[in-house]
Amino acid sequence: MPCWEVNLVTLEFKVHSLDNLVKAIEALGYKAMVRGTKVSFGEVTIDLETQKAECPSSWKKKLTELKREYSVQVIKSVATKKRWSVRSNSKFKVQLRKVSA
Repeated sequence: MPCWEVNLVTLEFKVHSLDNLVKAIEALGYKAMVRGTKVSFGEVTIDLETQKAECPSSWKKKLTELKREYSVQVIKSVATKKRWSVRSNSKFKVQLRKVSA
């Protein structure tokens, strides 16, 4: 393959909350760029309308990390609404506890 060609990967990425997606991107140390129905960071572009993410194959690992971090942000968001406490056990593992009234 010539050096000017880039293999692009397209993956399904279901996003229900733009706020949680932006928080996840920032948690990974990137700045989210939101333009209409598209969100991008680094070389990753996520289309919120089609629920697909596109990136060079070399960025596939970062996209997988983003999916995990997005899940953590969703859990934290729901826990806050339900008044549960959230404790991080490791980078992508959290423990929830219902706070007694």
